[in-house]
Amino acid sequence: MQLQNIIGHIKKKKEEIPTQLDSFSSIQKNFLSYDMLIIRNERILSEQHDENDWRNEFSVVINLKNIPEEQQLGEQQEPEYIYELNDLCKRASEYWKNAISDMEEEYKELTKYMDQNWTKDMWNREWVKYLRRVYGHILSDINDPSLTLVDKEYIVNIWITWTRKDFRFFLEYTKESWEDQDEIPN
Repeated sequence: MQLQNIIGHIKKKKEEIPTQLDSFSSIQKNFLSYDMLIIRNERILSEQHDENDWRNEFSVVINLKNIPEEQQLGEQQEPEYIYELNDLCKRASEYWKNAISDMEEEYKELTKYMDQNWTKDMWNREWVKYLRRVYGHILSDINDPSLTLVDKEYIVNIWITWTRKDFRFFLEYTKESWEDQDEIPN
């Protein structure tokens, strides 16, 4: 109910100042700010791009400046939609982190008798690069206001399923590269 009060407050403010939202509020780590609706599961700064950003949880940033005015206070700002979108971000983040954890364990098992510097380089140079791209695509799809929640969830599941399948190829590539390197005379 508190979220409905915030939305009502924003609608009232929007009538007073039609070009910009003039409110800031937070509820259970969900943030509503001046010109952006930001849903976050944890303290994630979407603007920061660090080397391990692909390990972050997914967050949603809807820039209201890019949405036509007649659509700004539509379904995407309804409390039920916001909670469902937040839930989708939590589920996607959990699924993503579990997939990465499984991959890391499997990679460590496969490479335990290989040179650790080489395997670490292979992981960071090849696989992390791939994970960053996939993470970016998932984040972009979650943030696409033209997609429904059902579409977003379906797309996230497809991306993570493909990532798990592509990981099989990466493991085979790593194994073959190691064997090829081992065959090269010093």
